[in-house]
Amino acid sequence: MTSTAAHADLVSVRHFCSDQFAEHERLNAWHELLGRRVLRLEGEPLPDSPFHFDRTLHGLPGLSMISGRGSGMEYCRSKSMIESDDLSFMIGSGNWFISQFGREATLGRGDAFLNSHGAECAMMVPVWNGITLQVPAAAIAPLVPDVHAVVARPIPAATPALRLLVRYLGLVRNGPSLATSGLPRLFATHVHDLMAMALGATRDAAEIARSRGVRAARLHTIVEEIRQHFADPQFSPAAVAARLRVSPRYVQNLLQDTAMPFTDRVSALRLEKARTMLESAANSHRKIIDIAYCCGFNDLSYFNRCFRRHFGASPTQFRGTKAAR
Repeated sequence: MTSTAAHADLVSVRHFCSDQFAEHERLNAWHELLGRRVLRLEGEPLPDSPFHFDRTLHGLPGLSMISGRGSGMEYCRSKSMIESDDLSFMIGSGNWFISQFGREATLGRGDAFLNSHGAECAMMVPVWNGITLQVPAAAIAPLVPDVHAVVARPIPAATPALRLLVRYLGLVRNGPSLATSGLPRLFATHVHDLMAMALGATRDAAEIARSRGVRAARLHTIVEEIRQHFADPQFSPAAVAARLRVSPRYVQNLLQDTAMPFTDRVSALRLEKARTMLESAANSHRKIIDIAYCCGFNDLSYFNRCFRRHFGASPTQFRGTKAAR
């Protein structure tokens, strides 16, 4: 097991991998490190499947996220393992089976369900390739009426709030940005909001979640869309809106909150890419007009004016400067 922390009282990251143990020790290691301590579950590997696990746990205030891969297992929680009323929001990779509170459900790929740590349960997971969010029941109960009534009920992958939640979780999984002071608690609150929306928040709670967690997740998704597609000359707020199923005005309004409107953000990314390409000796054979087009500009004069205004020098003056240092 490896462990790192950023602002140790706010964010922690732990990695659990079966490769760290001899084959005959792996199941016992899983029970000691993950099953009993984190998931509050006992487990037995499915037959005819080599046992392995590779999980990462991100710990934030009021939220733990476990992601990774692992071989198939059958799980159970007996009365002796019940110590809290925490909840696990589990997003599966297909054909997961859950039984709790007399309910049974099978999940399709990307579907989710809620599991209560305060009751016995049984699960069968052919292949573990998903995400588990653990939260105190007290964080969700004020937002969802009778939260235990939605335990072990499938939430389809196409549910808008679930789709937003999965995208938003990439903020933790794919970057160190949560090390910023104050952001971990805010992120956890937004995740609570999105979970509540997916589970069926009350009308008042849904209004709060839409103005808080849903708005933040959509803004994050819009920014990621811009980063991925800014070099397309036809890229526009309408293109982003179509992908996210919102209106172009909504896209513009969210970006206005960041003090960097759509056009300014796209232009800055294009200019940074152009500068990087011009500085590189690998592009010394390329014409400036070709570099401009590659970065999303379709007018050379406009590109030259923007570049000089942004960097205080012409594209020609930047050519090969990095290689010359």
